[in-house]
Amino acid sequence: RSSTQAFDLCDWQPKDLSVGDHVGVLVREGRASVLLNDREVASVKDRTLHHRPLFPVVDLMGATVSLSLLPGVVPPDPVVIAQASMKQPQDAPSVARRASRRTMARWSSLHHSKQVEVSENGLAIAHRDRAGSVLYGVVFGDAPLQRSAAGAYFQVKVKATRRGHDDGLTLGVTTTLPFAEQVAAFETAEVVPHSWSIGFDGQFLTNDGSMRPISWSPAELIKSDRAGLFVGSGGDLRVIVNGQCVVSVLTSIPEKGDLYA
Repeated sequence: RSSTQAFDLCDWQPKDLSVGDHVGVLVREGRASVLLNDREVASVKDRTLHHRPLFPVVDLMGATVSLSLLPGVVPPDPVVIAQASMKQPQDAPSVARRASRRTMARWSSLHHSKQVEVSENGLAIAHRDRAGSVLYGVVFGDAPLQRSAAGAYFQVKVKATRRGHDDGLTLGVTTTLPFAEQVAAFETAEVVPHSWSIGFDGQFLTNDGSMRPISWSPAELIKSDRAGLFVGSGGDLRVIVNGQCVVSVLTSIPEKGDLYA
């Protein structure tokens, strides 16, 4: 609804929100955008948004019962929003009308290393060895990532960290989901076939098994940080931390076909 009290249609359906989703409103240059997990899902232009004080308003109604405010959140970079928004071509179905083909909705209860615990709802994972002296912490999504003309994206929220380690969270994608029996024996993401991973102790793993240094270290992540991996249509691989791109590398990731987190 605009400042004129008139209603207009948009593709986004707030009734589809899930527990744990991050929803924000970004106002920039006379344009208000709704961001769902750092992806733009709706926007509107209104000249009254220019040069005046703005106060946030929230209306709890319908499917949403409760929420929490995230103070101190930094707005995502405009480039990140543009590339990670997952907008469909005009002739493709909108988010509300997208095809029924199943895409990743949770972590797989079968495809994970032997030291990984997956929550009952599949949204949370944890390493059984709290000290960090044991490996085997690899886990896969339950289905391929959603891909669009812009690319593919997934995001996680850090729930706990360990001190005294040079390496940290590693994010990646693979074109092939291994058999569950194989995954149980995976020590690290380095052994995942047909994959590209980034993180480790500040390195990027290419599809040919070679490591390249990067400027970002995942050991710097702290509790409640949000880290996402964006795969652009041209093979651009980006790590997004709290809405900001911290590292970007060019890869040979295929532009078409399934990608698994």
